[in-house]
Amino acid sequence: MDLSGFWAFLGLVGFAIASLYSPSATINYEVAVTITLDGQPYTGRGVWSMTSEEVQALGYRHIVTTVRGEAIKIPVPDGPQIYALRRSQGSSTRAYGAFPDGCIRGEQRSGLLAAIESFRGPCVVEDYPLPLLVTVEDPMNPASVAPVGSLGSYDKPDACPHICLVEVVVTRSDEPITTGLVSEMPWLAMGYELSEIGTGEEFFPGKAIFPGKLYNQDFTTQSRPSG
Repeated sequence: MDLSGFWAFLGLVGFAIASLYSPSATINYEVAVTITLDGQPYTGRGVWSMTSEEVQALGYRHIVTTVRGEAIKIPVPDGPQIYALRRSQGSSTRAYGAFPDGCIRGEQRSGLLAAIESFRGPCVVEDYPLPLLVTVEDPMNPASVAPVGSLGSYDKPDACPHICLVEVVVTRSDEPITTGLVSEMPWLAMGYELSEIGTGEEFFPGKAIFPGKLYNQDFTTQSRPSG
């Protein structure tokens, strides 16, 4: 009895099941951002979450990472409202802020998910673009948001040494993701994650993200998903 066809069928079934299985790792972590304002240090903290998933596309497996959380407020008594955003000065992306990935970047991709699961910290973020700082004169008015530095540029912010980002430290956390920014800035509820702040513009497939603009996702992932 020729069982080659049967074993070939089982092999195809096994391959299909393996293709459907997507290993993943999800962790919460505290992000502590330290700045100086006219030489005086201040630190703000918030909890973000990252999920890294191994997916298969075009016959290859690769890691896809998403990050959830909100911009981190830097408390400055009797001073300007300063936030560290969920984006770098150079670009806006939903995957921004996977700092633990940067801390363990020396791991082989085959062991990356396990390394993420075992991450504890604290780790000073170095091998990763640092967050963009903004000042907010009036939380009710998106037009009052002013970047510290030039959007779309990776040059050192022009406002330093007046406002300088000194250090970002990440540590594994059992706390839930920090929320509440939408209640402070109601315009973040307008539109979608990919809406330019304060516009409520609709999402459409293929929508371009411009490095010189700010988007809801730069502040929070509590807006409506854009896809």
